[in-house]
Amino acid sequence: MRTPRPLYEVLIQEKTYRVGWYNPERTIMVFDVMGPWHLEEAVNAIRYVREMMAALGHSVHTIFQYDTDYATILPRGATVSHVRQLIEDEIPNGKLVILIRQDALTRTVFNILRKHYSVRQIATRYRFVNSWDEAMVLIDQHQATA
Repeated sequence: MRTPRPLYEVLIQEKTYRVGWYNPERTIMVFDVMGPWHLEEAVNAIRYVREMMAALGHSVHTIFQYDTDYATILPRGATVSHVRQLIEDEIPNGKLVILIRQDALTRTVFNILRKHYSVRQIATRYRFVNSWDEAMVLIDQHQATA
């Protein structure tokens, strides 16, 4: 298992995941999934973070980083319908949602949602990358054009 990325402020710390602000400006929220998590945990963590983000007066990017050796980012018990509901529940100041080290199952579910359910947020807001550095480049590019 990899060493967790340092966070400026940890908001939630559980055995298999943690959530927090990456920077003191609170412009990047990180979900660091280190093992399997369950649907209820994911839904509660995402709802909590959405409330925190909505209370801010500036844009926030979200990064999901996870170990594919141990987990898929998709929580245990989640269906395509659950994932669709989470994606469609937008936050006005939420910008990019970046998934690092995507696995085949996650990629397939997102492709199904994009192609068959026309979930437009996937095309406009969600990005799949292979490294933390790629995620930072995407955020920098997005901020430069905003």
